[in-house]
Amino acid sequence: MILIDTSAWVEFLRAVLDLCSEAPFEEAYWESAANDERTLRHKGLVIPRDDLFIATVAIEQRLTLFHVDRHFNVAAGGGLKLRLDTV
Repeated sequence: MILIDTSAWVEFLRAVLDLCSEAPFEEAYWESAANDERTLRHKGLVIPRDDLFIATVAIEQRLTLFHVDRHFNVAAGGGLKLRLDTV
């Protein structure tokens, strides 16, 4: 086992964020998110809207979504064309 000081985590996360770029939420995504929400609800599946918006950006921009949130697995299982990977 090792002990990691918070400052090391902060520096690690800064380095990770430097590798990432922004994935903007375009205006047209609102309609896509609404359609996806209706699709899921029709199948009896409900995920939080913030997760739905993240899923919409990933789908629209053809991004792989790294996650540890079960809601994304539910969304993908409900038919959303998400490319998922877990951390």
